[in-house]
Amino acid sequence: MRKDNINAIHLYEKFGFKSIGISPAFFKIDGEYVDFELMYLDLRPLNSDF
Repeated sequence: MRKDNINAIHLYEKFGFKSIGISPAFFKIDGEYVDFELMYLDLRPLNSDF
C-alpha cells in the first residue's frame, strides 16, 4: 500500500501484519512519487509438525 496511507497501515497492523519492506518511488501519482510499503502476515500454525 502507499506508505503515506497511515489508516490502512494501522488497520493491517491491528490484524497482525508486519512491515517487511519499502519500495521508494514505487507509484507516481499526480506527478509526485510515493513509496510503497509491503506487509506480511505469517499464517503458519505455531506448533506445526510438517
